[in-house]
Amino acid sequence: MRILIVADNDENRYMLDALLKGEGYETLIARDGLEALELLKSPGADLVVSDILMPKMDGFQLCSAVRADACLRATPFVIYTATYVSDKDRAFALKLGADRFLVKPDDIEDLGRTIREVLAKHSACAEPPLGNEMEFFRQHNEALFRKLEKKLVDLEEAREKLQEELSERRRAEEALQASLGQMSAILDNIPDVAWLKDREGRFTAVNAPFGKACGRDPRDLVGKTDPDIWPGDLAQLYRNDDAEVMRTKTRKRVEERLAGPDGKESWVETIKTPILDKEGNVTGTTGIARDITERRRSQAEKALLEEQLRQAQKMEAIGLLAGEVAHDFNNILSAIVGFSTLASEGMKPDDPNRQNIELILTAADRAATLTQGLLTFSRKQAVRLERIDLNRTVRGFERFLVRLLRKDIELKLIVPDEELPVTADRGQIEQVLMNLIINARDAIGADGRIVIETGRLEIDRQFIAANGFGEVGPYALLFVSDTGPGIPDDIKDKIFDPFFTTKEAGKGTGLGLSTVFGIIKRHRGYINVYSQEGAGTTFKIYLPIVPPLPDEGEELKAEEAAPLRGGTERVLIAEDDDALRGMAVAALSQYGYAVIEAIDGTEAVRRFAENPDGVSLVILDCIMPKKSGKETREAIRALNSRVKVIFISGYAEEIFNGQGLAEEGDVFLQKPFSPLVLVRLIRKMLDE
Repeated sequence: MRILIVADNDENRYMLDALLKGEGYETLIARDGLEALELLKSPGADLVVSDILMPKMDGFQLCSAVRADACLRATPFVIYTATYVSDKDRAFALKLGADRFLVKPDDIEDLGRTIREVLAKHSACAEPPLGNEMEFFRQHNEALFRKLEKKLVDLEEAREKLQEELSERRRAEEALQASLGQMSAILDNIPDVAWLKDREGRFTAVNAPFGKACGRDPRDLVGKTDPDIWPGDLAQLYRNDDAEVMRTKTRKRVEERLAGPDGKESWVETIKTPILDKEGNVTGTTGIARDITERRRSQAEKALLEEQLRQAQKMEAIGLLAGEVAHDFNNILSAIVGFSTLASEGMKPDDPNRQNIELILTAADRAATLTQGLLTFSRKQAVRLERIDLNRTVRGFERFLVRLLRKDIELKLIVPDEELPVTADRGQIEQVLMNLIINARDAIGADGRIVIETGRLEIDRQFIAANGFGEVGPYALLFVSDTGPGIPDDIKDKIFDPFFTTKEAGKGTGLGLSTVFGIIKRHRGYINVYSQEGAGTTFKIYLPIVPPLPDEGEELKAEEAAPLRGGTERVLIAEDDDALRGMAVAALSQYGYAVIEAIDGTEAVRRFAENPDGVSLVILDCIMPKKSGKETREAIRALNSRVKVIFISGYAEEIFNGQGLAEEGDVFLQKPFSPLVLVRLIRKMLDE
C-alpha cells in the first residue's frame, strides 16, 4: 500500500514517514497541496495523510481538489493537524470529504489504527461532498478567518507577554545601569587604583586613578587585558597573580612595580580578591592598589640611616680603642725617645752607633705622628696647626705611601726643592695624602699610575669669578692624579658626602673623601675634583701660603742652641708606666736632680707628705690608678700651695683643659717627649 504524506514541516514528515514505513507501508512525500496533486496523478497513492497549514495550497484546498477530481475522489483522505483544532474546523473538513480529522499530538498508535480503518471501510464517492463551489470558499474562508482570529488573539497575547518581558528587561537594564553607575561612582571615588576583571582577564570596570596610572581614558580600557595596557613582564606577573587568586579562591596581598605612561616605575601595594557567585564559582577578580613609593623610599632611607648609625657607632668604638692604643703607645715612644736621646748624649760625634740611634729617633718621630693621627681620629688630639713645608712633608711621606700600593701601580712625585710654607697639622696633611692614594689605588686596574704634584698659584678675582671659590692671595697647590676609570657625572657631586661609597659592601666606609674634605676646610683651604669617564681623576687642593715668622723662629733657634742646665732641686714624678718613669728618672738624675718616684696618685701624695717643703716640682701623669693627676695635684697643693706642677699625657692639652685640669702656673707636656725637652722645661719653671 502506498500512502502520500503532505506536510511542510520537516520533523512532521520524518515522523510520519518513519511510522508508516514501520507499519509496512510505502510512502510518498509532498511539501504542499500542489506538489501532492502531481504525485496523486502519477504514480498515485492509496491514502493521503495531510496537514492543513501549508504554503501554495493548504489541506482544506487539497482535500476539496481531491474530492472534485473524478479520478482521485475515491482516495481516502485523513487530516492530521495541530493548527486547526476547533469543532468548526473538524466539521468543515469532514464536509469537504475528509475521512478522519485527527489533532496532533494524538497517540501514534491511534493514527496507525485510523489509517487501517479508513483503508478497510472506504468506498468510492460518485460526487464530491460539497457540490457548491461558493459554499466551499465561504466555509474555507471562515476557517481561515477563524484561524486568523485565533492567530491574532495568540499574537496579541504574545505581544502582551513580549511587552511585559520587554518592560521587565527594560527595568532590569535600568537597574543594571543604575548599579553600574553606582559602581562607577564608587570606583571613581576610591583614591587608589581599582578595577574588576572577568575570568578571562578582561577589564569590566576601572576607575579614574587606574586610567591616570596608565595614561588612558578609563572607558577605553573596558574589554582590554593586561598585555594590552602594561609592559610584557609586568602583564605576565599580573596574570599569574590573577590565576593564583582564582585557583585558590583566596585574597592575595603583594608589593609590585607599576609602570607609568612616561616609563617611570613606582611601587604599589595591591590586594587582589576573587569574585564568587552564589554557588561559590569564580567569575573574575577585583583589585585595589595603593602607591607606596614614598613609603618604600622612607624605609630605604631609614635603613640607610640605621646602617650609617651602626657604622658611626662602630667608628666611635674604633676611635675609643684607637685613643687608648695611642695613649699607651705614646708611653712606649716616650721611653724609646728618652733612652735613645740619653744614649746619644754620651757618644762621640764619630761613634758608629750614633747613626743607628738617630734612625731610631727618626722612626720614633714618625710613630709619634701616626699616634697623633689616631688621637685626632678618636677626637682626643686637637689639631696642631704649625708652619710646615708642604713639599718637605710630601717627600718625607713618600716611602709610607709606596707601601700602600700594589706592585703594578707606579707612584710619581713632581715636587720642587723650594719651600712651600703653609699653616697646617702635618699628621692631617699626611692623612689627606693617604686617603687620596688609597682611593686612587682601589680605582685603578692593572698597570696604573698615580702622580703627586705641588706648586704655587696666585688666586685673583678673575679666578674666584671663574671657579666660584677662593680668597685673593697666594696658595700652595697639591695635585693627586690617577689613571683610573674616572668618576661618573651622576655621582661626582656626592663623593664628599659622609658614608657615600661606590665600593661593594665590606670594602669601604664612605668616610675617606668626607674626612679629606673636612680636613681641608679646617685648614681654610679648598678641594676640587676633575674627572672624566675613561680618562682618570685629579684632586686639586688649595692651601693658603703663609710667610715665616722670623722673630719666633730666631727665638726658638736661640733657645734650642742654649746649653742645657740641670739642678739640685728635688723633683717628684708620678707615672704608672715603668719604662717612661725610668727614662724620666734617668734623665733628671743625669742632670743632677734628686728624684722621688711614685707609681700612682696615692703613693705620690704619701711620698710628698713625707717632705712637703723639700719637693720643688711635681710631674704627674694625667691618668693614673687610685688617684688621677687632678686629684693628686689637689691633695699635694693642700700640703704646699707653692709647689710647681707639670702634667704629662698622651692626650692633647686642649682635652684636659676642658676638664678643669689647668691652673695658673701649671704646664702641660704631651707624650712622647724628649728628655732634653723635659729637662729644659723643668729648669725654666724652677727659675721663674
